[in-house]
Amino acid sequence: MNKKYTTAKGVRIAYLEKNPETKNTIFFIHGNSLSANCWVKQFQSELLASYRLVAFDMPAHGDSDSSNDPDIDYTFAGLASILTDLVHQLETGPYILCGVSLGTNVMAEMISFGIDPAGMLFAGPCLMGEGIGLNRVALPGADLSVFFSDEALDEGVINYRNMTSLSEDINDHQAFLADFKKVKAPFRTKFINSVVTGNMGDEIKLVNSISCPLAWVFGADEKVVDAFYLDDVEVPKWKDQVFRIPGASHLVNIDQPEAFNKILAEFAGEVF
Repeated sequence: MNKKYTTAKGVRIAYLEKNPETKNTIFFIHGNSLSANCWVKQFQSELLASYRLVAFDMPAHGDSDSSNDPDIDYTFAGLASILTDLVHQLETGPYILCGVSLGTNVMAEMISFGIDPAGMLFAGPCLMGEGIGLNRVALPGADLSVFFSDEALDEGVINYRNMTSLSEDINDHQAFLADFKKVKAPFRTKFINSVVTGNMGDEIKLVNSISCPLAWVFGADEKVVDAFYLDDVEVPKWKDQVFRIPGASHLVNIDQPEAFNKILAEFAGEVF
């Protein structure tokens, strides 16, 4: 996989790409304070080796630049607008959108900007709308404070990592901390302001407005969001179910990559 760069809405964006000659593409969108590197276990998977894989660093994350207009770009709609521009630039044929955590919110918001995916897979989804707010999505007692602070202490970041991921691989630990510390201020504080003020679309309504298949994958041992909150929400569900993978928390693609990749590969094989 190669690191490449492009510009979207005036922001220089870094992305990883594998199999650039292949038309059927899976675009990966990471969560808050992560980077394209969180998808390395998907890029290494033999199950996904026949597809073009593209993973973005969102603005102010990883090797992407900061925005010159953070009040606009560090909101749900701002991120969705930039990611939609990136997809339109880089699409070469049918594509799937695959996101984790905040990436799932961004994917839903991208619908209002005119995306046309063959399918969408939501990992650790935390969509809001139709009367469902953050207090319904997040588990009681989940400490998300570092998620919204530009100056989080190391101990708080480690505690947050232990909630989001059950992986015992030291490489996963180091990658998480490196990504978290690489986020450029004021992304987290500007973003939480957009959450508090409700500056977002009705994401449940948005996913109900698109006609492509939608897959939903949680870790069965979620420690951040309620892995069952979508059970009673009327959204399209691929195979009429919500998948829950044992031994995984919020970052299900990192905790149990083999099981996650199997679901993603089966989904891709059907929708392409």
